[in-house]
Amino acid sequence: MVVHMDDPRFIPSMSSESSLLYRAYLVRFTLWFKYNTSYLMYRNAFLVDIKTENNGARVLELDSLSSAAQWKEMDVLIFDSWHWWLHTGRKQPWDFVQDVNSTYKDAPRLTLYEKALNTWAKWVDSEVDTTKTKIFFQGISPDHDNKFNATHFQHKLKGKRVMFVGDSLSVDQWQSLTCMLYAADPQAKYISKRNGSTSFFTFPKYGTSYLVSRNVFLVDIVKMKNGTRVLELDSLSSAAQWEEMDVLVFDTWHWWFHTGRKQPWGFVQEGNSTYKDANRVTLYEKALNTWAKWVDTKVDTTKTKIFFQGVSPDHDNCTGATRPSESTQGQHPGEIVLEKVLRGMNKSVHLLNVTKLSQYRVDGHPSVYGFGGHRYVDCTHWCIAGVADTWNVLLSAILDQI
Repeated sequence: MVVHMDDPRFIPSMSSESSLLYRAYLVRFTLWFKYNTSYLMYRNAFLVDIKTENNGARVLELDSLSSAAQWKEMDVLIFDSWHWWLHTGRKQPWDFVQDVNSTYKDAPRLTLYEKALNTWAKWVDSEVDTTKTKIFFQGISPDHDNKFNATHFQHKLKGKRVMFVGDSLSVDQWQSLTCMLYAADPQAKYISKRNGSTSFFTFPKYGTSYLVSRNVFLVDIVKMKNGTRVLELDSLSSAAQWEEMDVLVFDTWHWWFHTGRKQPWGFVQEGNSTYKDANRVTLYEKALNTWAKWVDTKVDTTKTKIFFQGVSPDHDNCTGATRPSESTQGQHPGEIVLEKVLRGMNKSVHLLNVTKLSQYRVDGHPSVYGFGGHRYVDCTHWCIAGVADTWNVLLSAILDQI
């Protein structure tokens, strides 16, 4: 017999002369006579028990598994538990929690979840012969918000300063976010200003400020007295301003590959070495390592949340594109380097990982309808509203989890 133990989201409906679908209270059976196999689904959202007392009170018993006797009869068991642990108010299915000899009203839900899993794990270790019964755990099935909740976002960041740091793709994301927030509350007063390479958008109602600082390499470009521009791979002069922020979202990639008249440096300086040029991916990685060292040594990530946008992809030709691509060209080389650097860090940096989802959106660029019109086909930046809105939905979702 095969049993699937969970809080079901999908219930198969099967009926034929060779099968039987049967439901009895919390158990659903599907029987295939030809193969003599049975597939059962048992609803048990917490795995551990919820019992109703004589006075009607519902008690979550963290150390009790009354259903386990039935589970042991199965050949394959697939478990799942998560979503119901976070229900509160009228949806909360217990009034009290019992943990061995202690009874209390409530506790942090992750703590309760872990205690219940430990009870289940102890049962598996002590009661199940895994040479006969195969045990699986489904994992965590994620929820996805169906829309961006701007009011929730503003309240969560009340009194905070959020800064996007990078090139024009950071500007895209900043413009997208400020538009999303304004569209949700168009009567709210706002202050928009610019100071040098930094733009500000503030909502006095919430005390939140959203800034974007144009810094295309993160590391410094310094102009010497003779007019020569030097890319200083081990210098971050803007970092003092970054450290004042509550949330930082970084981005760098596209400008590393500009050559000729568009190349913004004449020489590269690394420590005591100065040279004319080098492999651009190598320079990109060295700059990221300088940034990573700053995060690891200077940033208190319990106070300042650090994000990296990822690598926003170009498309060679987006003219006339009206639908997303059906395939992509594999992992982006910049993405590979970025992930390597992030893995080597000690501090927590949250990668929005926008590359793959954006690679499909060849239809999302301004094309000939952006700045410059038909003189310039823009397959780098993104329409607002558009792809960058999804990046901000990801940002909001991660902020909710940390």
